[in-house]
Amino acid sequence: MKVDANVIFFFFRFSVSENKTRLDRNYAQGFKNRWQMINCGGALDGKHIRIERPALSGAQYYNYKNFYRIVLMVLVNSNYEFVYVDVGKQGRLSNGEIISSTKFYDLLVKDELQFPNNDEND
Repeated sequence: MKVDANVIFFFFRFSVSENKTRLDRNYAQGFKNRWQMINCGGALDGKHIRIERPALSGAQYYNYKNFYRIVLMVLVNSNYEFVYVDVGKQGRLSNGEIISSTKFYDLLVKDELQFPNNDEND
């Protein structure tokens, strides 16, 4: 499937609020009820998207499988609904480098995500 990254960005930019920093307590309750996972605020994963080599990019988007890519990083709730989306990181980066360069990670390490208290999951 050929996908234009600009289309993906346009869709998610208007579908996900960037200002929402509180992980809803219903997310954790949903994981507990549906999957028997306590204190889980979401599931995070990435997808590598094949792209044509951007002009003047050198090897920035080139990966070990011999093609160019960007990475789509998504956090979902227990109902598979998108809670957070980051798209466009360079495909040559490791998972750790990608995650640590997201706004989500910044909020996480600064303890600004406002996770529900453990007792709110009971």
